[in-house]
Amino acid sequence: MNAAPALVAPEVSRRRTSPPTAPRASLLIVSDSTDRLATLRASLGRGEIEVTGVTDPEEAARACRAGPDLVVVDVGPEHLIGVLKDIRAGTGPERIPVLVEAGRLAAAPNLAGALLKYRAMPCGRADLIKLARCRITPGARGQRAGKLL
Repeated sequence: MNAAPALVAPEVSRRRTSPPTAPRASLLIVSDSTDRLATLRASLGRGEIEVTGVTDPEEAARACRAGPDLVVVDVGPEHLIGVLKDIRAGTGPERIPVLVEAGRLAAAPNLAGALLKYRAMPCGRADLIKLARCRITPGARGQRAGKLL
């Protein structure tokens, strides 16, 4: 005699549903030195932050079109104006805050007016890292955006 097939209870998914996560903060670092780029990436990159690093101004303009939450610029004075023009061409005049590492600009005080024109804030290294972390820390984005620049 054939045995009746055993009845098996359907599997119930025991996966926990997690609350929707906020989008990851995004940071664009523009530098003319791969070593300095790596140092800034190590200082600012964390698991919850998407970091893009570029060493070419045209790449910076393209990356800005993706809408990062913050741009950090670490280039020599001879490249700064071109980089800022390219960044603003990709973002618009006030859309994304831009922090500029001021240590390399000490020999070019004439650039102070240009930084204002391109809405870029010069900072020493320690302040730059502190402000950048404040801006891109999940939960802080949006709350501090208006106060940064």
